[in-house]
Amino acid sequence: MIFLPPGSAPYGKGAYRLTDPEAIRSLSTFVNLHRNVAPPNADTPPFPSLKATFYEGHHTVAIFGSNPGFFYLQCSKDSKTTRGVRIASAGEQAEFEMLITRPESASPNPVQ
Repeated sequence: MIFLPPGSAPYGKGAYRLTDPEAIRSLSTFVNLHRNVAPPNADTPPFPSLKATFYEGHHTVAIFGSNPGFFYLQCSKDSKTTRGVRIASAGEQAEFEMLITRPESASPNPVQ
């Protein structure tokens, strides 16, 4: 599920599902390559403005997001939760945004 920054899309269009297996695989590969994070500090914005949430069934597995200059990661595995940030270059952020671009076939999430 992709969540856009508040106010950046018309009502009812701020979230959508990626369902194409290749798009999901590409996004997962990108996230795995950028998952090394460190604890946030006082200079880190408090939360991502753009985020991708990964689910297994109805359970959240990971949240990966961005704000200018930063990537965020929160994931859980074997009862251990990892939360943190890493610096992101403009090129990395552009690639992330390209990977989560709403495809023509993406179904909107009616809940805001």
